[in-house]
Amino acid sequence: MSLGKGDLNGGKVNNALLTVHQLVTGYGRALVLNHVSLTVDFPEIVALLGANGAGKTTTLRAIIGLIPCWEGEIVFGGTCINQLPPSDRVRLGLAYCPEGRGIFANLSVLENLRVGAYTLRNKRDFLKNLHDVFALFPRLKERLHQLAGSLSGGEQQMLALGRALMSNPKMLLLDEPSLGLAPILVKEIYSKIVELHEEQKISILLVEQNVDIALTASHRAYVLEKGQIVLYGLSSDLRSHPVIQTAYLGG
Repeated sequence: MSLGKGDLNGGKVNNALLTVHQLVTGYGRALVLNHVSLTVDFPEIVALLGANGAGKTTTLRAIIGLIPCWEGEIVFGGTCINQLPPSDRVRLGLAYCPEGRGIFANLSVLENLRVGAYTLRNKRDFLKNLHDVFALFPRLKERLHQLAGSLSGGEQQMLALGRALMSNPKMLLLDEPSLGLAPILVKEIYSKIVELHEEQKISILLVEQNVDIALTASHRAYVLEKGQIVLYGLSSDLRSHPVIQTAYLGG
């Protein structure tokens, strides 16, 4: 556990699936991330915490390639991906679930899942991944031909996760999966996220406003403040840290 910029991997020495090293980026001329470093091992759930505007979503968008890396390096699976377009990053094994889910409301559940499978080369892989998604989220199979926009909030989040899984990822980038959901649905979604990690050995980088559930689900966590990592460590240790207690858990 540490305060300040700290070392690259939050005190954890291991072979990382994802390494973000001294990342600097933003929008236009506005700096958002100022030398951010973090790692995610295989398989591991890592939470990225912080207040609104701290740079959490920007970090995920930079990793998936939706905004450029001004300085620093992003390495995934041993490959520097700074210059790769998002589609190539997906082919390498990254998948992104954006804040607000980003489903195609006027397409059916099946059509949304087909969109997620655009990198697959053959029907056999598509059918296998579809089977795996239905095993994790049986309700999606029940609503296969229903318009995605007519699903409940919890079902739409399941669809967003399922769509990301259709590309057969090694790592999921999840942005606020609990957003707008009732507490009982938040627990259901997070039980599925943990199940997914444990059974399919998928690494997860998780952005979440609900700090309590994020620290419960994750192995390690980083805290962003004004575009810099100010605190990191094991999630079990961070839960009792005075900064977390005061700023996020009401202690």
